[in-house]
Amino acid sequence: MLCPPRSLAALLAAHDRLRAAGVDHLVVGGCARALLDEAPAAGRRPRDVDLEVSPADVARAGAALGARVFERADAAITSLQAGLVVAGVEVDVGAIAEVRGPLGTLAGDWGRQWGARRTVLLAGRTLAVGPTAEMIARALVAGDGARLLRCGGAGPWPDPGYVAARVAAAISSATS
Repeated sequence: MLCPPRSLAALLAAHDRLRAAGVDHLVVGGCARALLDEAPAAGRRPRDVDLEVSPADVARAGAALGARVFERADAAITSLQAGLVVAGVEVDVGAIAEVRGPLGTLAGDWGRQWGARRTVLLAGRTLAVGPTAEMIARALVAGDGARLLRCGGAGPWPDPGYVAARVAAAISSATS
């Protein structure tokens, strides 16, 4: 399953801008699952585009996209974000600082995500796609059942070893 045409157009436009600025980025969220042909819950199609960058690159990413960078902090997530609308589609670019929940605190780990990326060739471009296992780990740590369902429901989950290692890191933070 691919992303809807407008989402694809927004994804490719954002990718081109970030690549031109030399900002490494990962496609995450619903578009990542669609590009990897991992069926989302209830056949949902992505309505927005989510990209993740290194915390060190958030300001450059925002500048490349012409978007203001802001801190997002709620009960479960602290992150730096930049958002804009391209072709009528929301494009969110960010870097997760940490996810908090009943299982502990999961620190962002850009290096691990980048190392676990997969690549997809689309419209003559090579897109780096983030590990969907990271989204599952974040949902588990946060105790966010709705997000877990959007990430693939009850499974089978991609890369259970990745999920287990990330959840163990959060649990370890809670007990230290």
